Amino acid sequence: MNNNTNKVSNPMKVITGPDTRWSYANVWEAKSINGGTPKFSVSLIIPKSDTKTVAKVKAAIEAAYNDLMGNRSTVLADCELIRQTLCDTTALDAEMQQEQDEMAVVSELMQAHIKKNASVAQSQEAYALESERIEKRYNAAFEHYTALETEKEKRMRKSKEIKTFITTLKKQPLAINEWNERLWITLLDIAIVQRDGSIVFRFKSGKEILA
Repeated sequence: MNNNTNKVSNPMKVITGPDTRWSYANVWEAKSINGGTPKFSVSLIIPKSDTKTVAKVKAAIEAAYNDLMGNRSTVLADCELIRQTLCDTTALDAEMQQEQDEMAVVSELMQAHIKKNASVAQSQEAYALESERIEKRYNAAFEHYTALETEKEKRMRKSKEIKTFITTLKKQPLAINEWNERLWITLLDIAIVQRDGSIVFRFKSGKEILA
């Protein structure tokens, strides 16, 4: 019996041609891509003349899109849940306010400390040590505030991206049967080629489809 008789080809698995080249080869140390989990990876440069491989890649993208749209209602619900939970900034806002209050208090302490030194004789060594302590306290609050602000901006950008993704996804056809570059640019973030030739498609919502 021929074992290949019932073998089903995977449209999202692509074996590239011999002229494909590596670029940005992260083979000695894992590297994070767009904030993802650090992985070993390479970027592939496929010459346009290799029309066979290019056609396979386009077909793989079409298959990934159709797989995504086959569960569109679920994907949309998941995206909205992700946006409302992972992109929520309520707790960050509260922490940022606490650090702003702390910086205001410490600033007043420093002003009072300087004023006291100008009017009351005291050890300048002790004055310098106390100044350093107050400054460190302020800097700690400022650094934490800055980190929180950066995280808030990151979440807000992600929320905006997901909202755009949701809006765009609702307008798209449930299936495509030919290459559509506009959909590639609008919906897909990156495509990661695995060692065995399969491709992980990561859409801008964070949704991943593994061949």
